Amino acid sequence: MTLDLDQKFVPGGHSTCGVLRCREEGVHPRIEVIKQMDLYRKRRDAGSKVKVAAISERQKRVSHLWNGLKVEGMWSKQKAVITLYLVEETDCRESEFSCQVTSVDGLGLERFSVSRVGGSPQSAAEPEPLLEPTVQALTESPAHVLTESAVPAPQLFSSSALQLSAIIQQTYASLEGAIRQLQNRMDDNSRMLENRLEDKLSRLIDVIGRQGRITDTDTDAPVRVCPNMNSLDRLDENLKNFSKRLDSIEKNVAVLQTKVESIGESNSVVETSVESFKSVLETQVQDIREESMNASKFIRDSVVDAVVMSQNSILREIKFINNSEPTHPSTCERNDIRAPSLTTYRLIFPADQSSPFLCDAVTEGGGWVVIQRRSTGNVDFFQNWISYKAGFGSLDGDFWLGNQRIHTLTSRQPHELMITLKYKGVVKFAHYDSFALGNETSNYKLSIGGYSGTAGDSLHHHKDLAFSTFDRDNDLLTSNCAQQYHGAWWYRSCQSSNLNGRWGDVNQGPRWAAFSGSQPVSFSEMKIRPVPS
Repeated sequence: MTLDLDQKFVPGGHSTCGVLRCREEGVHPRIEVIKQMDLYRKRRDAGSKVKVAAISERQKRVSHLWNGLKVEGMWSKQKAVITLYLVEETDCRESEFSCQVTSVDGLGLERFSVSRVGGSPQSAAEPEPLLEPTVQALTESPAHVLTESAVPAPQLFSSSALQLSAIIQQTYASLEGAIRQLQNRMDDNSRMLENRLEDKLSRLIDVIGRQGRITDTDTDAPVRVCPNMNSLDRLDENLKNFSKRLDSIEKNVAVLQTKVESIGESNSVVETSVESFKSVLETQVQDIREESMNASKFIRDSVVDAVVMSQNSILREIKFINNSEPTHPSTCERNDIRAPSLTTYRLIFPADQSSPFLCDAVTEGGGWVVIQRRSTGNVDFFQNWISYKAGFGSLDGDFWLGNQRIHTLTSRQPHELMITLKYKGVVKFAHYDSFALGNETSNYKLSIGGYSGTAGDSLHHHKDLAFSTFDRDNDLLTSNCAQQYHGAWWYRSCQSSNLNGRWGDVNQGPRWAAFSGSQPVSFSEMKIRPVPS
C-alpha cells in the first residue's frame, strides 16, 4: 500500500495532492485466491473509519466518485488494486487509510491482512508477509537463487518453530487467564450472596422477635409476618438457582482445562512435524545449492560470449540514436507507463499521419484527449462553421480540436467527458459517463450520459441538440443564439453554459451557470477518453 504525495498540476485547472494505491498480488505459493479487498478512511477528527471502496469476485471493477474523490479498482483471483486520487490536503496530510485483504492459501485456510498509511510525505505501508523472508527466498525459482546466498536451513526452521511455539504458549496463557478471572468472579459472587443471605436472615429474626412481643389482641400480627416468610422462601429459591448456575460454571471450567491440555499435546505434535520437515528441506537446499553453482558457471560463460559478439552491434545502435530525431508517442492511453512523471500533457502524433493532438497522461489515470481549452483569451472563438469543423487555435494555448475529429473519435467506441473549470480561484469539475458527437449531417448533435462532479450540471440542458455558429443557426429560437452570445455551442433557447463565448464578457462570456452564474470562468478545459470495456 503506497501514498504518493507528489502533487500533479493542470495549468490553471484541476490538481491532486496525492495518489493512494492498495495493491495485492497472489504471487506467493501460499496464496491461492484473493477473495476481497476493502479500503477505509479515518480522519483525525472522526471517531470511526468509513469504507471508501471494496472489490471482490462479486464486484470485480469499480470506477466512481466517493465524496468528490475519484476511485478506481480492479479484482482478479491473483491480483487486486484500488487507486484513490486525493484532492483535499486533510486527506493527504491528516487522514489514515487502511487496506484490508482477505485471501485463501493452498490449504484452504482463510488469511486476513491489514495495511495502514498515514499522512506523512511519501508514506507507505505493507502488510505483514505470509512467510518469513528466508522461507520466501527458498521458494523462489533457481534463477533467483543465482543472485542471492542460500539461507542455512536449521536457522530458518528454528525461527519458524519458535514463532509457532510462541503463538501456542500465548494462547495457553490467555486461556489460563480467562479461567482465573472466571474463578475469581465465582468466588466474589458466592461471598456476596452469603453476605446478603446473612443480612436478610438477621433482619428477619429481628422482625419475628418484634412480632412475638405483640399482644394477643393484635389480630393483624400473623398477616404482617406472612410476607416476611414468603420473602425467605423466595430467597431460598434464589439460592438454589445460584447453586445450579455455579455447577454449570464449574463444568465449563473443566471443559476449558481439557482444551488447554489438548493444545499442549498439539504443540508437541507440531514440534515433531517441524523437525521432520526441517530434515527434508535441508536435503532440498543442498540440491538447490549445487544446481545454482552449475548454473552460475554456465551463465558467466554465456554472458562473456554474448558481450564479445554484440559489442560492435551496440556501438552501431548508439551512433544511430545520436543521429536520429526525437520520437513522439502515437497513442493516448489510460495508465500509460511511458508517460513522463514531471508533466501532465504529451503531444501525440497519430500513426495515420493526421494532425497531432494533446494528451492528458496524468489526471485520474490519464488517457484524456483534450478537445477544448481556454486559459489566456489570445484566440478568438467567434468563428464560423468551417473553422469549428476543422478546429483552430494552438495546442500550447487556447484551441478547439474540431467537430469532425471529435465525431471520428467518439464514433469508434464509447467515450466519457471531463470538464475542468476555474472561477475566482476555485477549481471544480463536471464528469459525464458518456459523450459523443453525431456526424455533420446531424449538425454534430450532442449526446451525453449521467453527471457527477463538483461544478454542477450545466450541460444536460443542451443534450440532443445540434451545434450552432453565427453562420449556421440550429437553435430552437427564431433569433440567432450564437450571434447573441458571441460564441458557438449546442444552443437551445439559448444556454445554461457557453464555454466558447466571448472571453471576459459578462453573460456573453465562457460561463457555467451552476458554478459561475452569469459570470465568465477564467479557465476551461474539455477532454475525452474511451470508457473501459
